[in-house]
Amino acid sequence: MKHKRLSHLAAAACTLALVLSLRPVAKADSGFQDVPASHWAYQAILDAANSGITGGYADGTFHPGGEVTYAQFTAFLARAFYGSPTQSTSSPWYQVYLDAVRGDGVLDGVREQTLSKSIHRYDMARMLYRVMAAKGDLPEKSLREAAGKKLPDWSSIPETYRDAVSACVAAGTLNGLSDGSFGGNNPMNRAQACAVIARLRQSLKGGSSEAPPQSADIPLAELRSGLVKLINRERSGGGVKAVESSSQLDSAAQILIGAVVKGYYETLPDGRQWAYVIPESGFPVGENTTAVQLPVQSCATPEAVLAYMKGTPDVWDELLNGNYTHVGIGYLKDGGSHKDCWNVLLVGNPSSPQTSQPEDLCAELTRLVNAQRAKAGLSALGTMDRLTQAAQLRAKDLSGGYLETRPDGSDWSSALDRTGVQAVYVDESFVVGYHTAADALTIILNTESARNALLNKSHTHLGIGYVHDPNGYQGYQDFWSLIYIQADGSSSGGSPGTPSGATGSLSYTPVPMKDLANRKSLQKKATDEQLAQAYAEAAKLVEPYANLPLEQKLSGICNAIRQRFDSGMSYTMESDHYNDPYGFFIQGGASCAGCTRATGLCLNILGIPYEHVNENQYQHQWCRVKVGGSYWICDPYGLYCGPEPTPYQHANPLLS
Repeated sequence: MKHKRLSHLAAAACTLALVLSLRPVAKADSGFQDVPASHWAYQAILDAANSGITGGYADGTFHPGGEVTYAQFTAFLARAFYGSPTQSTSSPWYQVYLDAVRGDGVLDGVREQTLSKSIHRYDMARMLYRVMAAKGDLPEKSLREAAGKKLPDWSSIPETYRDAVSACVAAGTLNGLSDGSFGGNNPMNRAQACAVIARLRQSLKGGSSEAPPQSADIPLAELRSGLVKLINRERSGGGVKAVESSSQLDSAAQILIGAVVKGYYETLPDGRQWAYVIPESGFPVGENTTAVQLPVQSCATPEAVLAYMKGTPDVWDELLNGNYTHVGIGYLKDGGSHKDCWNVLLVGNPSSPQTSQPEDLCAELTRLVNAQRAKAGLSALGTMDRLTQAAQLRAKDLSGGYLETRPDGSDWSSALDRTGVQAVYVDESFVVGYHTAADALTIILNTESARNALLNKSHTHLGIGYVHDPNGYQGYQDFWSLIYIQADGSSSGGSPGTPSGATGSLSYTPVPMKDLANRKSLQKKATDEQLAQAYAEAAKLVEPYANLPLEQKLSGICNAIRQRFDSGMSYTMESDHYNDPYGFFIQGGASCAGCTRATGLCLNILGIPYEHVNENQYQHQWCRVKVGGSYWICDPYGLYCGPEPTPYQHANPLLS
């Protein structure tokens, strides 16, 4: 291996060039398939799991991006700071944790019906604040006041939350977002919950957990995409091919900047060469792969990073090196004694090109859009091949800079004429510079006109097109077009509002709907037609697990149901179908009961009978399944699938 080290500069920037000749390295063992060592919250998740604060799923996953409810976060706090058991057999399952924190008022003001809802940053801050107060370890008043004044959105923070927010920011347990604001209405996910628990354990007297370097709790995608756009503008101006963004390299760059701020430039803290994080991130590495990392600190914006690099000849030469084909960006707002730390990771000659499948990305964004509509009580938007083709044409237009017109000078809507779409009304939204469907949705929801189009009740169908172009318009690489229409009925190929592809050929034979073992329970208020729609969705969902052993079927179904809920569905007990599979699969909203019946429908389709535990009761519910001589709990909403912790003595006749 060859190394090149540049001298340290005023802003503590350095570069390391390495010709990689590595065989793939095994991922560090976090115990979870979806939490590699390159994950930003890896250490916090590992600490939480090893300490019994939280665990993963039966299939070996953790779901770091999954929601955290008030009840779940209460359990985390109770286990971390109040000596509560890691497993609970109480009913409801979280009662023992509520009792543990009740004396310190941690949940004062939180209603019973709120416990199953996603927790937001404001309320998480208040719960953390009450733990700190109970332990007698609040930051000094002057530090809290100074922390509050630094938040640009301080004036908009409700008075009832200000003490908690300022204390958490001063203690470093909850940091601001990447733009400096607190963003109290943003939800928190499982990885972020583990991170704040780790920070709180560190800040409290006698804390034993090593907190990870503090980055923004919810990093904004625009930081990375903004810097990549600037880099590619400069590369284009210098006649050099643009570098492509890579989410794997973003993860690697994030790990590396965490090491750099601790003084590890050529190696990782465990002694390995820094470049090992690249194959560990999942990025394909070949014998001739080259890589360089360019750390920079004390630059608050992408523009400042670029200006610094321009003034540093050796760094600038690397940035304009045509041998590099891909880029990852790491960023830490606060790295201890280092502030606003960046890492530009450039890689060339990967073993295979990094490609995205446009159809998969578009399908994911379609699903997320319909989940948002379901939250608003609107019907799902249908899809049509011709409408999708028109949107794909528009995405290609956008990559060439044609925003309002087509390359031939015609209006943008002529793309629909080209593919034969007939509509009463058409509208287009477009997103530029964001690679994932989740990031694209965030931009849509934060842009008034785009959000209004998404929530327009008159729209019946949606077509989405996506193009990734490394040499795209003004240095951007990712271009999305969303075309909404109100169909005139002649070209829809189906009823308005009914997504296409609800049925199709399956690789197994599902149990017919009329023969479902638990049909009476499953149907609830749904009509036969509505149950049939849910049945079609569930039949597709269980297909990958149809021929697996029983235990793997159960784990696979629970995992798939939970992932579907985590990806944009809403908890509700107000919709007409909150407690049945139609509400879950078609309307995108469900309660614990609805999640249980959606799980049950999947089980029945594979010929697996179950008992609906606590059915029609106002308490936690799940499916019980007989496995050999024992019973399993199948509970996606409660984050558990596995053997019952205590013997079950009163088997339902269905399970005998």
